[in-house]
Amino acid sequence: MWTRNTVQQDYHFALLPAIVKQRLPHAAGFQFWHIPWPNYEAFRICPWKEQILRGLCGNDLLAFHIQHQFLRAFVVRYDAALFSLPKFARRLPIPQYLWWPSIDPLSPKNEDLAPETVRATLDRLNLPHDRPIVLQVSRFDRFKDPIGVIKAFALVRRRVDCVLVLAGGGADDDPEGAAVLAEVRAAAEGVPDVHILLLPSDAHRDINALQRAAAVVVQKSAREGFGLTVTEAMRKGRPVVGGHAGGIATQILHGTTGFLVGSPEGCAFRILSLLENPDLPRRLGTEAREHVRRNFLITRNLRDYLVLLTLLRRRAS
Repeated sequence: MWTRNTVQQDYHFALLPAIVKQRLPHAAGFQFWHIPWPNYEAFRICPWKEQILRGLCGNDLLAFHIQHQFLRAFVVRYDAALFSLPKFARRLPIPQYLWWPSIDPLSPKNEDLAPETVRATLDRLNLPHDRPIVLQVSRFDRFKDPIGVIKAFALVRRRVDCVLVLAGGGADDDPEGAAVLAEVRAAAEGVPDVHILLLPSDAHRDINALQRAAAVVVQKSAREGFGLTVTEAMRKGRPVVGGHAGGIATQILHGTTGFLVGSPEGCAFRILSLLENPDLPRRLGTEAREHVRRNFLITRNLRDYLVLLTLLRRRAS
């Protein structure tokens, strides 16, 4: 048996060795936990810590990744390393390349939708389409700062009659997801026209329609990987107001393809500027769509793969 785990959602694999051992007592099990084991302060608040430990004890051999240096021994055997952001790179004896993630423009989340399809989606989700929509699509996570978005929207609504839609869900194994959602709902009480949508993970066409219906898309993350929801909105020609985090700052060229903000007040200021100046979102949206076309589509990925393979082949010869 060989299982691998990812930091985001595969802790359920820790239960597998005990289940296999129970059903196949004579089976030999080996598991390599390739993410760093959490420290005591983090692990002690895990609601499933006992189940995880019992599951791992079903292994005959269990290996842990305990330091970055351990992973380095594997990485240096490759011909090159790819990183999505410069800050993720490490000192390595092999070539390193900056490799931005990309989106498929023909996927259900990004394909063109007819205006009547967008309107029908808004009707099905009980959302108005007679006022500007401010949208954030993300799981309900404190790092996505949904409460900061609500605070910004409350300031915006003092001057512009508009609607806020917070659309997303949460990871099934995130013990804080329900608590964050409760905090978001509490923050939205007393703020008119805040719509909180819990969408399934496969609601790609609904997200597509919401992004196309939005007047302004917000991604006010405090921490972020690359942030492909920003890419998706920009591909649809929507102006985006984003937090200065992760790959958002790579995609949003401040004042050209969108705006970068930190505080709720700064976020509100930029949303208002977009809602009150009709020419501005059109100009930013056009630039944003072109920026995505040049840099963040799978066609660019294909080009980069061909260039990289050519370089590596020449180096090998």
